[in-house]
Amino acid sequence: MGNDGVATASGTGLGANGVTITGNTFTDIAGSGIQVGGIQPDAHHPGNPQMTNQNITISNNRVSGVGTDYKETAGILSTYVTNATITHNQCDHLPYDGIDIGWGWGVNDPGGSQDYVNRGTYNYQPVYSTPTTLKNNTVSHNLVFDTKNAMFDGGSIYSLSANPGSVISDNYMYDNNHTTALYLDEGSRYLKVSNNVVQDAGNWALTNANANNHTDDSTFSGNWYNGGNTYVATGPPHNNVLTGNVLVSGTNWPQGAKQVIQQAGIQSPGGGGFPTGYHQLVIGSNSLCLDVYGNSGSAGAAIDQWTCNGQSNQQFEFMPVSGGYGQLRAQNSGQVVAVSGGSTAAGTPDIVQQAPSGASSSLWLPVQQSDGSYAFQNQNSGLCLDVYGGGSNLGQQLDQWPCKNTAGTNQDFTPR
Repeated sequence: MGNDGVATASGTGLGANGVTITGNTFTDIAGSGIQVGGIQPDAHHPGNPQMTNQNITISNNRVSGVGTDYKETAGILSTYVTNATITHNQCDHLPYDGIDIGWGWGVNDPGGSQDYVNRGTYNYQPVYSTPTTLKNNTVSHNLVFDTKNAMFDGGSIYSLSANPGSVISDNYMYDNNHTTALYLDEGSRYLKVSNNVVQDAGNWALTNANANNHTDDSTFSGNWYNGGNTYVATGPPHNNVLTGNVLVSGTNWPQGAKQVIQQAGIQSPGGGGFPTGYHQLVIGSNSLCLDVYGNSGSAGAAIDQWTCNGQSNQQFEFMPVSGGYGQLRAQNSGQVVAVSGGSTAAGTPDIVQQAPSGASSSLWLPVQQSDGSYAFQNQNSGLCLDVYGGGSNLGQQLDQWPCKNTAGTNQDFTPR
């Protein structure tokens, strides 16, 4: 969206204003999942102010398994944009970065870059004296994990060029193959990086201050991390600031960090969270109940449907974990509903109970429907808990299937 004119069939680009991208799933795409902004001169120094990409909101999207052909692409990329808000998204299973903001490596910022003088760049373009359109952007409350599966530079969240008035805050990043989490690359300036939670990164924070580039004047404050290097250039000439950041042992996160973890990622739509306590879960299509088959206490026992009877093997409690996701715990066994083997296949009867582990195949997002029922979307697969074919046979083991998001179906469960 808002790409350069040469990137569109019509030859008309840029000028995106007041656009919201929300509630979508992007997967199995050759390049980036969401890309906003251009890179040509009219993107960063528009000849007409109406060309400015501005007031863009990207929220509550899942970007998973993109970059299948072009590996060095981010899940979400926002280049030269004014007032972009990238919030409450989930970016996972990616070959490269989760979220990238900015472009240009500082080349187009006022005064340019001595490094690119040395490389001869300004033999082919001007040295600008005015700022670019990149400013006042927010990257907040995103859940970014399972990144860097093919490429190892970049970051879970990554920045390029001067970006005054911009904030990276309250994001939760983990499982990035021990690479860099918060990366301010060449020319990144004037950013506030605060209240993020970084788990198991090789470098929790990095500013690229090599050679003569201006990666300057940003502040890292109040972040939590459980290890990894701190490569932030403080003091002259870069003058980046580290203040109030907290090193945590293991995953013994303090309350503030736990709150960030719980609130990061996709918000459950429809108003309100899933009710607390144990409940029967009545299936919308047939009025049967979610059930642990045979009242089993064993790991691997099937999760099926059965006539509602109120017994403990039909009582489930939603236990929040992070980003709106949580575990469905059976009262009789204390085990949780999961997809066997972490499968991502649709239509296979593979829903079982297993010991709580925090695995993404055991995490579900309750999505409230118009009638007050809930669908449960699996974090690992993006599919929803489902009664295959809408069947009504007692003892039928549940499967997962592409989400319908329609009330009263074989994917909707009413707590009772």
